[in-house]
Amino acid sequence: MKLENNQSYITNLQFSGAQPIGSGSLNSAVIAGASIQISGSLTATGSFKVTNPFGRVYNYFLTASVSSSNAASQSTGSTQYIAVSGSSTQKAQIIASTLTANNDLFLSASVSTTLLVASASFGGVDGNSIIISAASASSTLTSQFTGGSGASNFPYAMPFMAQGLYIGMIGNVKATTIDGSIVTFVSASGFIPGLFTGITQAGTTALSIVALK
Repeated sequence: MKLENNQSYITNLQFSGAQPIGSGSLNSAVIAGASIQISGSLTATGSFKVTNPFGRVYNYFLTASVSSSNAASQSTGSTQYIAVSGSSTQKAQIIASTLTANNDLFLSASVSTTLLVASASFGGVDGNSIIISAASASSTLTSQFTGGSGASNFPYAMPFMAQGLYIGMIGNVKATTIDGSIVTFVSASGFIPGLFTGITQAGTTALSIVALK
């Protein structure tokens, strides 16, 4: 009975910082994407705000007065500083690289001159929840991802050691434990206790896998 109670409780994704990490056997999920012109934001007063698929907001502030290492040391959690220099295109490339490097944003960004082009790092409708805003001294441009369809197949890399897994829809789960062992759970569903560091896409067929902190 205790296990059943746990299973019903942890379906709430806010439970202990839980985060969806993957779904297996998905071949029809379409990746969402967006583009935004950031030329007006490439100044010392420019800033960016990115909302990830789970509603977490990251604020990025541009600075030309400190080195990259100093900018990194001033960054904490959802507040990040980016040291930019060079031409507008070079600044835009630095911003794109910084956004892509943050795995918690679940996106990949590139630039064409000063047009920031981004796509979700997974397929499915949840990619449509990603939002990028570029602010300058005079205006703010906002672009929300569109085009994502199908059940979302999030990346399988865990940003933390999971203290258990929740399987939303029955299927096989191939997981790596804290000691490096690879175990396969056949026809798994509900709560799986244990300490996990990753899920292997090959061999995993379960849908809506949630890692629990």
